[in-house]
Amino acid sequence: MSAFYDLSGSIPLYQSDAAAFDPSNYKFDETSYEHRRAREDLYQARADFRTPIGIGDDSTIQVGAKYTSRRKTNDAESVIYGGYDDDFTLDQVQDGSIDSIFKGRYPFGATISRPSADSFFQSNLAGFELDEEGTVGDSLAADYLIREKIFATYAMATLKFGTFTAIPGVRMEKTKSNYAAKDILDTTTVADLGKDYDSFGSQSYTDFFPGLNLRWNATPSLVLRAAVTRAIGRANYEQLAPTTVVNASDNEVTRGNPALRPLTSTNYDLAGEYYIGRKGILSIAGFYKTIENPIYTATVVQSGTFAGQALVDAQVTMPVNADSAFVKGIEINAQTELSFLPAPLDGFSIGGSITFVKSRAKGIPGRGNERLPLASQSNRVASAFLSYEKGGLSARVAYTYRSAYLLEPGEDTDTDLYVGAFNQWDARIGYDIVKNVTIFLEGSNLNDEPYRVFQGISSRTDEVERYGYSVKTGIQFKF
Repeated sequence: MSAFYDLSGSIPLYQSDAAAFDPSNYKFDETSYEHRRAREDLYQARADFRTPIGIGDDSTIQVGAKYTSRRKTNDAESVIYGGYDDDFTLDQVQDGSIDSIFKGRYPFGATISRPSADSFFQSNLAGFELDEEGTVGDSLAADYLIREKIFATYAMATLKFGTFTAIPGVRMEKTKSNYAAKDILDTTTVADLGKDYDSFGSQSYTDFFPGLNLRWNATPSLVLRAAVTRAIGRANYEQLAPTTVVNASDNEVTRGNPALRPLTSTNYDLAGEYYIGRKGILSIAGFYKTIENPIYTATVVQSGTFAGQALVDAQVTMPVNADSAFVKGIEINAQTELSFLPAPLDGFSIGGSITFVKSRAKGIPGRGNERLPLASQSNRVASAFLSYEKGGLSARVAYTYRSAYLLEPGEDTDTDLYVGAFNQWDARIGYDIVKNVTIFLEGSNLNDEPYRVFQGISSRTDEVERYGYSVKTGIQFKF
């Protein structure tokens, strides 16, 4: 077979000759059967008390407590077959063909008929070769048990003095967690699929979150706000599960991190809002956040014992805490009704917002003194809409944009993974056929914007996924 390729664009172009589209040239590679059982038991109790106090105008004080107990399990089972004793080619289980994908960029060809493939597999099971390593890895690596208990209590006051309101308060959270998962080594076999948890971790920490929110109704149309608050962001359970996958032959380790600390932030906010008519607003807000323990996934070189296996200079990939980060920015928002237009155009409204952000993090393991952008934080986010509401008819067209953001730091700037910039158009139209009953039609991602990941620089594409647009219709009831 011969092929042509062009790497000059942001999405590579690749085309093969006719032999690449002959289904008889494609031999069986792999099939997998998977299912997952996830369960979460959640118990919560809370109590709140509020009473008026003789300060200012209609001021109050409020206290409360909340207890949360969570038990979450994930159990995956996978069976993978990676070979067949005899000839098994695509033409034996062929379904229809797809002319091309990515808007004609790539010719595709024959597809697999799932019923035909399943029937062939069941009739010839003895001829298929079990992929033990893949079966064991996919079945055990996703298994975990998380127990988490959080006790929280707070006290706050709402102090009103004419057009000025102050809300001081403090919240305390005590968290205790226990984690269990499974280790997977090169020596782990299918006989170990039923093994119990053999890797454990735990955490216990207490945090205090003071805050102060201020509001001044300077005029009937102008509101000024200021706030200083502290917040917490906990890691995903999958990141905390103490799973360790050791590939000694490649000197690689992938693991969770039960010692991963939650990120905490101190937030400073200033905002001004000017209200226009019934639904119009012009606002500007500035913010600055200092963050401790931001969370990244990083690959570092380590020597040590991993799940009982001693390795030297292993490539270890795991979620980690960086030292600190900051985020600062400004957000501008405007929207208004066009009620000054003659009927029926007076039902139109327009609006938009844009946010400018700068972020940096330091102390990322494996990156020395480098300062990288905060993970998953775009430096530009914008939206705009045009809507219409009158006589039971409602319609809206909206546009959203976000710039590229860091997905995962690599060993250096050339291997950092970024998610590319994203633009999306959405639309909705509805009509009130009777009171409180609306028939509607809406579409998302009408421009079929792809999800793209690149490495280091934008032209070095790592992954492109295109999902197309989605449309749904229905009847909405309001009660």
